[in-house]
Amino acid sequence: AVTDTRQAMRALETAVDESPFELLLTDLNMPHEDGLQFVERLRADSRFSGLPILMITSSLRPGQTDIARRLGVFGPLLKPVKQSDLLESIHELLQVESTVDEAEGRRAAGRETTGSLAEPVSGATEQGSADPLSEPLEILLVEDNVVNQKLARTLLEKDGHQVSIANHGAEALDWIERRTFDLVLMDIQMPEMDGFTATRKVRERELALGTRTAIVGLTAHAMAGDRQRCLDAGMDDYVTKPIRLPELRRVLTRVHAGELSTPQVHSEQRGGAEVPVDWEAAMETVGGDQRFLRELVDLFELDSQKLLNELVSSVREANESEANRTAHSLKGALTHLGCRAAAEVAWEIEQRAAQGKLTELESRVETLRQLVLESLERLHKLLGQSL
Repeated sequence: AVTDTRQAMRALETAVDESPFELLLTDLNMPHEDGLQFVERLRADSRFSGLPILMITSSLRPGQTDIARRLGVFGPLLKPVKQSDLLESIHELLQVESTVDEAEGRRAAGRETTGSLAEPVSGATEQGSADPLSEPLEILLVEDNVVNQKLARTLLEKDGHQVSIANHGAEALDWIERRTFDLVLMDIQMPEMDGFTATRKVRERELALGTRTAIVGLTAHAMAGDRQRCLDAGMDDYVTKPIRLPELRRVLTRVHAGELSTPQVHSEQRGGAEVPVDWEAAMETVGGDQRFLRELVDLFELDSQKLLNELVSSVREANESEANRTAHSLKGALTHLGCRAAAEVAWEIEQRAAQGKLTELESRVETLRQLVLESLERLHKLLGQSL
């Protein structure tokens, strides 16, 4: 740990040749130079341009979040940061970076084998995937976070597809007006114009032209409410972030087959929400590391009771912002652990708190508490069986 950006730069430079840092956790407000200025210097330095960076802060000024996104920074997280929120953010950031590195490594290996920079690497054998699509697609990626842009673009171009980038919904509309795309991957939450609004505007234009472009939403969680909002806005489907290659390929196959008129949520739990734990999703979160999963489960078991008690208090006190924040934290942790049924109830509470509808929510909080207990019991049982 260091106390300012000068010390941080010295530490980074000292370690770069022998044992480079895998993650930078930085405060926004620091002496001599703020965190965003420091990150801008790092991004301009080829040695650190790809370093995963997570930022925390006690306060934000207008525009700082947009600058952080442009620089590929995760966060900023507002202090005081809960341990569960910090762990969730670190895991998501490292998962995105490892997926990019893996895809780029395979692409480089394919170039060495074929001797061609233009020929895409076949993914036919990866995780039991089907044969690669025979024809490349023209794809518009609408996403404001540069790390997510890099991940999606790398995975798509690896399979030979042509990818254009829009940073928000309004920019996407300009692209679509000038050019025809086979598929639009549309982030839901963006500045200036969100994905729902942009999709509705695209569909309005298409009514007059008699055309229809496949639009797939990108969202940070897979809840039934999100699915319905996507469909209501005119999207054909959605997938969850962090983006995974097998999930993308399923969508691309459906585009080729013209099947997107029948929406489907790929990330939903098999068998419905009554199943408390999705073991596959939990193991995917930790990259198959059962020991790490056990640590996360034990940590969440301790943290969840405190969060649930805070949620009860905030609902009783009609503290909408605190209820929204706490429900959001629970939802994120539950989703990472594969607890889909509990996560969906947490999402419902989060949305109602955001809308200022806290009346009669105590019963839903108790439902959530029970689902959390059942999910933890199931996780412990599965972890015991897998030893």
